[in-house]
Formats: sequence, structure tokens, C-alpha cells
Amino acid sequence: MIRNRTPLLALLLAASIAVPAAAQAQPAGGQFEAIVVRGDIYADWTVAVAYGLHRDIPVITLIPGINDDEVVSMVLGLTSFDETPRVMVVGDRRAVPEDFVIRLESQGVAVSRFGGPTRFDTAIYVTTQLWGDADTLIVVDGTRPELYFPALLWSRQYSAPIVYSSEGHLPDSFWASAGTYLPNLERVILIGDPLSADELSRLSSSYQVIRVSPTEAPTEWPRRGRLSAVASVLLTPGTAVGAALGAVVAYLLVSRARGRETPLDLLEGFLTADERAIFSAVVERGQITQDRLPELTGFSKPKVSRLVAELIDRGLIERERRGKTYVLYPAKIFKAGEWSPRVGEG
Repeated sequence: MIRNRTPLLALLLAASIAVPAAAQAQPAGGQFEAIVVRGDIYADWTVAVAYGLHRDIPVITLIPGINDDEVVSMVLGLTSFDETPRVMVVGDRRAVPEDFVIRLESQGVAVSRFGGPTRFDTAIYVTTQLWGDADTLIVVDGTRPELYFPALLWSRQYSAPIVYSSEGHLPDSFWASAGTYLPNLERVILIGDPLSADELSRLSSSYQVIRVSPTEAPTEWPRRGRLSAVASVLLTPGTAVGAALGAVVAYLLVSRARGRETPLDLLEGFLTADERAIFSAVVERGQITQDRLPELTGFSKPKVSRLVAELIDRGLIERERRGKTYVLYPAKIFKAGEWSPRVGEG
């Protein structure tokens, strides 16, 4: 595992703290001093920042193998104010490794993990466990990262959690848990068109549904807390996303300078075997339509869609619509000829 301590990464880490602005009392037993979330999984990051804004908790982005030491040091700094600080970790063990959590706990930090096997499950888990007082819910297509920021704007406006739909449907866990864990829920705001007609009809039978365009911003803003000036100018969510991606790019460049040859070599510690299969197919060909991937990998279409969305979230591939399918490309950093990718690894 590489520990890079260059000044560049130190600056990136400092910039990757999103300071929330709207202060509210946290529920009993939920007084977290900080939130730690994977910096290159933007679906989890969006959910974490939404809750941080709601509860006035700083969000620290982690890039495993890159800034572990710095994040641990920052969290331990909380012991100056609280002998046993409480930290909320967003994401399952594949996102935020268990050894990182154990490392915090061994130094007296109380860690609570909120995560599921997919981004959809993580969002539902955070919502049902931490947003029990919410009267509004934000729904956005979880496979479209370009809609995460509009969702955050509406989340901040209404102090509302964000959940993700997939292929026009809300997760089954939403329908199974909403009545019990979200008793005050009255309205649901849809960003764009995240739901099928049937799902929309089902949702409308229980809640007020408001549909907004992704380009439509809330017109009335809640009062900002004492940190608003700093948050809006220096440490906005946009800064955090850019810094998190920058840390990954810096890692790739440093690794390339050390002689590691291919994107798959560089990302060995970041990708699962299934993710590497998709990434390899895209890098090998330079571009490929998404509908070819099930045949090439042997994965089902839903699984391919999920894996592609994860790789897009991490800034590793890019996608554009072409007719009824999508064309996938490697991210720009992987397009240079000197990478000389080897086919079929992973």
C-alpha cells in the first residue's frame, strides 16, 4: 500500500473537507463529530454531504492507500475536544476498508458504519437510520452522477435525505421501510425523470410528488449558520469533489512515474475483479457501446449497468448516449498511448 506524503496531496486533503452550514440539533445518540466517506465514490459522498449539511458535521474524504494517515490524524485531533469522539463512516467495507475503521477504534474513536452492498442500499440505510424526522425526500437516478449536485441543492433547501432510483424504480428496501422509519414523510421531490410511470403512480398514491428539472434551482434558501461564508467560498461540495478526484489522479501520476505500466496495474487496489473486467474491456478498445459488455463479460445487463455507473462515479470511464445505448470511453488520463494497456487482465 502506497503512502504518499507530497505537499500536493496534503493540499488536496485539506480542500476535501466539506464544511456544512445549516446547524440543527442531532438526535439522541447521533452526535457525530465527523463523517468519513470514500472520496472517489460520489454516490456515497453525495449522501454523506447531504447529512453533513443537515446536521452541521464536517465531511472528510478518504482515498484508501493515499491519505489514510492524514485522515486518521485529523480524526484523532477531535480528541482535543472529546475523549471518545464519534465518527460516522458512510459506505460498506469495500468502500471504506475495515482495517481503516479498526485503526480508528484502536485509538479510542467510536465508529458507526452506515453502508450497504450498493449505492442504492447505502442511501436507503442512511435515510432510514438517520433521517427519521424528514418530511421530504429527494429522489434522483443513481446512475447519473451529473444529477448529484442538483439533488444536493434541493436536499439543502428542504433538509431532506437523498435516495437513488435504478432503471426507473426505487429499491425494494424503500417500500419495505419507509412507513416504519419515515413516519413524517409527506412529499417526494424527483430530480428529472428518475421513475417509470408505474413507479411514479405508486409513489403518488402515498405522497405528494414534485417533479423538478435538473437545471431548476430552489428559489428560497434556509438561513445559513455561522460557517456559511467559509463554506460557500472555500470549502464547497464542488471543492471536495474536485479535490477527491485530484487525489486519485495524483496517485495515478505518481504511480506511473514509479514505473507501473497499465491502468489495470495502477487500479489493482481500487477495483474488484468484476470492475476490472468492465474497465479492461473499455480501455482495450478505446471506446465500446455498453450493450456489448454483457456478451464480452458474461455479466447480466443490470450488473453491467451497476458496474459502469460505479466506474463513472470514480472518474475512470466516461459515457455519452448514442441512440438507445451508451458509448463508453476511458477517462482522459488513460488515453495516452504510453499506457500500452494489456488485454484481459483481472
